[in-house]
Amino acid sequence: VDLTIGRIDGSTGKIGGIVGPFEKGPVDVPVTITGENEYVDQFGTPHNTDKQYETWMVGSSYLAYGGVLSVIRADDDGLKNGTDTSASIKIRSSDHYTELGYDLNQLTTATVAAKNPGSWSNGLRVAIIDGAADQILTLNDANLINVGVAVTQTVPANTTVNVGAGATSNLTGYFKGIVTGIGTTAGLAENQIQVKVLSHVNAAGIETARDFNSTYKFGTVNGDGSSTIDFPNTGAGTTSAIVTRGFGTNSGGVIAAGVGITAFFNTQSGTLDNIGNAVLSTNGTAVGIDTTGLTDDLLGSGKFLLIDSEVISLTGADLNTPGQITLSGAAARGVELSTAAEHSDGATVKFLKRTAVAGVGTVASVLDETGMADLVQDLILYAKARDRTAMMAGRTLLNTIREIYPSLLRGKDRGRGSDKTIKPLQYGEEKVFEGVDGVELLM
Repeated sequence: VDLTIGRIDGSTGKIGGIVGPFEKGPVDVPVTITGENEYVDQFGTPHNTDKQYETWMVGSSYLAYGGVLSVIRADDDGLKNGTDTSASIKIRSSDHYTELGYDLNQLTTATVAAKNPGSWSNGLRVAIIDGAADQILTLNDANLINVGVAVTQTVPANTTVNVGAGATSNLTGYFKGIVTGIGTTAGLAENQIQVKVLSHVNAAGIETARDFNSTYKFGTVNGDGSSTIDFPNTGAGTTSAIVTRGFGTNSGGVIAAGVGITAFFNTQSGTLDNIGNAVLSTNGTAVGIDTTGLTDDLLGSGKFLLIDSEVISLTGADLNTPGQITLSGAAARGVELSTAAEHSDGATVKFLKRTAVAGVGTVASVLDETGMADLVQDLILYAKARDRTAMMAGRTLLNTIREIYPSLLRGKDRGRGSDKTIKPLQYGEEKVFEGVDGVELLM
């Protein structure tokens, strides 16, 4: 007999069975139980009510003698699942949950329900941690913001954080977050966005991951009760965007890193449709277009039309006349370094919105071989780290550099027999082979 397993296994392969009013567990589902501890974990403890303990003790005694027992919890009309509301819900088991369709259709009468019926779940506390939005921010305009775009904000004044022993300190720097939902598609108002807090960057530039709470949240920054929210790369939604260079009649040129740029985002398009198929003259102020569905928010300061290569200002323009946009005057034609020109009926008309962007995210400098060698030397020091994960990563990097770029390593790190002339191929460079390696070994 092996006493180390805590029981004596029966010599028979037969399985006993019992049905009873157990405290908890799936209802009307046979569960194979092999020990008393598993019996308590799955179906609870004995109770005096209606002598329930008698049934429980029969199963416990059978298991105590090394038997294997198939246990079924009996159903009852009074059995209900505990919920976070007063809703009357009965989910007998996981299979019953699927049969009721709750795996595909949201349970509307409660947010949380116990796994199976019974009073065992009374007083149970549940914490729900949201993995999506933390806050809803109301903006003047959310049209040029996409899900995934970054959000930053200076830490609101007088925001404090505990620094230990009951002491507090003012928080500096700024918060970083990400947009997780926008406007009506996320069930919000058109000018609202959902934001998740990701981290805090202090005045020294050190970034620390943070979760949303009473301290780490986007809030009022300015003294007048308003807030200043920044959206890096607004309109792109990523760290880059496909743009048209040489906008209007100007030519594309070299742009240094950090130079501020002005971006024009195409918010809507239409077709030039003048009365009688007439052309739009160089000084014309009535732009024929189907105005159905057009709203005044397409007009105003910072709003433009682009027809062919001409940019037309919509400052002071109106939609008062059906079937046309009336410009403020001839001075609205040929703006933003473009030239007024005639346009044929049927030309594409694009509505543009101008947005200033902080700077061009491009390479500020080229990392030469000396700089790369210094960086590699710093990284391979992790091969001597005490932490096993860091050590293995450092050794893997060291071995990789030995194979593809040994000249970046010092002599003692390269190892014996290394060829310092081996270097990675340059961009676009191809390695041309002459002959077949090892052909001299063939007979």
